[in-house]
Amino acid sequence: MYKKIFSNTFASREDCEMFLMVLKQQWPQIKGQLPGARLEIVHDPETPNMMQAVWTLRDRAQADEMTKLSKQVILPYRRQLAPKSVTLEGEIDWSMDF
Repeated sequence: MYKKIFSNTFASREDCEMFLMVLKQQWPQIKGQLPGARLEIVHDPETPNMMQAVWTLRDRAQADEMTKLSKQVILPYRRQLAPKSVTLEGEIDWSMDF
């Protein structure tokens, strides 16, 4: 399994909420193009101008496909809102169920 995590810090709560709305509207429109992938959005009300998009994908190749789709579907909105962004990605090294 492969993870790709985008952490975004926006100038304001409103900008973050607008981007969250875009994600919730745009990604479902391409459902089925990334079989087996999972997207989770993390948003803490205590830090309302920050959010994380956590992708779980089959492998690096599927992550590359997601990135290509993201450039078409999400990147125009992200450029407009211009958050500070950090991306972490890689193979899952270890996990544990509790």
